[in-house]
Amino acid sequence: MLPYDLVDDAVRYFPGKALETLTTAQPLPGTASPGAALLAMVLWTAATLTLAAAVLRRRDV
Repeated sequence: MLPYDLVDDAVRYFPGKALETLTTAQPLPGTASPGAALLAMVLWTAATLTLAAAVLRRRDV
């Protein structure tokens, strides 16, 4: 449903690929830069913790 180029660009910043970029010694072709990968990991972590806090506030009695 989505253009392949858009999906291919977005996958670089998913947590698994970002972590792979941060933990390899040699930069792999087609991956994000280490700075962008670190920023992606920070944003994914912040989004996950924010969502968890919102759910906890809503469901905690």
